[in-house]
Amino acid sequence: HGGVLWVSPKMWRRIRFHRLGVMCGVGSAAVAVAIGCANKWTTHCDTTRISDEITTQYENRIRGLSSPEKIFRTFATVWEGQSQFMTPQDFLRSLESHIPKNSSRRNEMSNAESQLVQLIDTNSDGLISFGEYLFLCTMLCLTETNLELSFKTFDRELKGALNREEFEALLHATRMQLPWGQLIRTPESQRSFHAPPLLFGNEGKETVTFDGLKNCVTKLHNAVLRLQFENVDQSGSGTISMREFGDVILSSASPTLKRKFEKRLRQLDQRTERISFEQFTAFHQMLRAYDAIKQSVLLLSQTDCIDQPAIQHASRAIAGIQLEPYVVSVLFELLDDDGNGCLSPDELVSILESRAFWGLKNSRSLGMSELFECSRQCYNRTRK
Repeated sequence: HGGVLWVSPKMWRRIRFHRLGVMCGVGSAAVAVAIGCANKWTTHCDTTRISDEITTQYENRIRGLSSPEKIFRTFATVWEGQSQFMTPQDFLRSLESHIPKNSSRRNEMSNAESQLVQLIDTNSDGLISFGEYLFLCTMLCLTETNLELSFKTFDRELKGALNREEFEALLHATRMQLPWGQLIRTPESQRSFHAPPLLFGNEGKETVTFDGLKNCVTKLHNAVLRLQFENVDQSGSGTISMREFGDVILSSASPTLKRKFEKRLRQLDQRTERISFEQFTAFHQMLRAYDAIKQSVLLLSQTDCIDQPAIQHASRAIAGIQLEPYVVSVLFELLDDDGNGCLSPDELVSILESRAFWGLKNSRSLGMSELFECSRQCYNRTRK
């Protein structure tokens, strides 16, 4: 009725019922927005905006808490027969909350989309299957330290190369270290994935060296970063604002951290500096050395303040990346609680980890399982 949201008594009964499911993540987004609407916009509630907020919160919960199968089904927009597929844009939306939805499959892909598809598409259909989705997500989570250690571990004959079976074992072990990967329910035989020719040739019988695998991971990272940057840079100017860069940094964070830093994110609108693609890529290249950067941050926190020069030094000394001061300053705009120029190591590590692993290493638990497990252990101890 003229943009005014009216809720019937029957609907309110349904909302009260659904509140029982909040602990399980069922309907919590709808409840939160509906209650906010009743409290703040009783007579002038923009129903379109409310619908968008409900959708965004629901999708964020899917990204942050669901199994890979559920994520894939939610964001894949292409059906061919009984099979579902992702476009490159769908894949990016499954990782990032600020990517607009495009439900129609375009006849022509952008250069960034084509580059990504060419790296992983084994049948030249221009689409991403569930098996290819698992492969791409896992490869994005291989940091430099993790990659080298994993390669040496699965190179059992010490020949300096992995065959396809050894590589698939490496991928499986990597996924099992991620909360995201631990929720996979689809059997290996039903994932219909064939290693891309980039690694094992067209016949799939070649081997891949460490340098070849590292090169593949780098190409995948660069292709996804280019696609992400182009989506943020809607004007095609080749730069993004500080606010947009802040959105990207927080895009993979847990919902709790996103809510905490939302107000500070708006303050970045006042900044006039622009971030180029080279600077955008440099920041994420620094994150490829996440394990060493994390250790450096924790060591610094024991003896010194974690200020902007300290982060720039760690990036340059450990990752070989020179970060511009105003790029690093975005972290301080978001994370510096008291404005003293020093960051909390825990929150800094949490934000860097969420970006380094695209949110796939974030905890997928709602907390109830830990509560029951703790109660069980306490009960068993009291019985002894």
